[in-house]
Amino acid sequence: MKFEVNPGLDAQPMEAPTATVDVPEGFLRALRWAKRFVGTHEKSFPAGTFVHIAGDKLYATNNHHLVELEVGSDLGSARLSGRDIAVLTSIEDEPNKLRISDTEVTFTWSDGRWVTFQTEPVAFDWPAEFRKRIDAYWTERQPTVSPDPKSVNLLVDRSRKEPTAFDLPLGESGRLGRVVVFPSGVFFRKGKSSISDLIGDGNFDPRLDDVFAEAIKETKVAQEAKAKQVERLISRIDAIQRQIENLTAESEALDQKLRDQHTAVAKYQSGDDLDDTERAILTPRCEQLSSQNRRDEVEREFDRHVDAIPEGWEVTDKRLKDDFIYITIRRERVTRKTPDDAALKKIQKAVSRLFTPTFDRAIRARQDRLGTLSPINPGAG
Repeated sequence: MKFEVNPGLDAQPMEAPTATVDVPEGFLRALRWAKRFVGTHEKSFPAGTFVHIAGDKLYATNNHHLVELEVGSDLGSARLSGRDIAVLTSIEDEPNKLRISDTEVTFTWSDGRWVTFQTEPVAFDWPAEFRKRIDAYWTERQPTVSPDPKSVNLLVDRSRKEPTAFDLPLGESGRLGRVVVFPSGVFFRKGKSSISDLIGDGNFDPRLDDVFAEAIKETKVAQEAKAKQVERLISRIDAIQRQIENLTAESEALDQKLRDQHTAVAKYQSGDDLDDTERAILTPRCEQLSSQNRRDEVEREFDRHVDAIPEGWEVTDKRLKDDFIYITIRRERVTRKTPDDAALKKIQKAVSRLFTPTFDRAIRARQDRLGTLSPINPGAG
């Protein structure tokens, strides 16, 4: 809470808020139970740091457990943080009335006590997502466990990878509670792994890993790469223009050299002596001769090392550079299967799980950030 006191002002009366919704018996106990399952993932999953009030139920999750508790009557929609619940339950006596608005949750007691918690509107319906996942794995007559994460974990086989459901003890008026344990996580995966790594290791989970978002991300990355290529090509236009200008200048210089060569030949034919510059421009460079000499040197060096070439290998290239000889060899592969083929098979196997008739598409990945729902142009419209 935050107070601002101005010295010298008279005390102002504080009016008690009015609440009209009856708080069902046992509400505080249910709230305490739900608080045990609140998570601490403020950055990765802020919604998991609250207990969510949704009609006649409470929901909470720490990304490993997902719990639902019935409270007996419809209270509206709101969410309370762990600190809010600690304050409320420290009063011990059950409140008798409740009021929920977009920005506040107020509890009142029959003796005039009251407390108001500031809240904020939530655009996404998280309780609906919680309910989907609980309904997908809970069936009647599950084992009953104590409403505590450690007690729940004791009944879960550590080697089990699929979610496991349990009943919670009966509350007042026979109300029920349910909890589902998700070994890999409810809404986000424990640890950090790329989709490629998960598929390669065989740990891809269609409930948590949004393979469609990965495909869309790859398209966007490829699109950005093409845009950068265009930018680089455009930036090279000036460089190419400068190259054209330089080559044109060099061509003009060669034209002048050609005229000088003809003049020098005519001068030589007339019997006049040539100066050093004229002799130089009439002396050929014989590139072909130099190239042949280089090839001969490569062959002589190669002959000294030919015994080091393994039997069955074909020499495809030989060259000298600095103090080394470089020899390229090849041979036919034993198998035609490529690494890309093996990767494709793993990818197809992982993606096929998303299209099996038994897979519930409603519980695929985080519904608030599905890559498949991202617009092509977020600024359009």
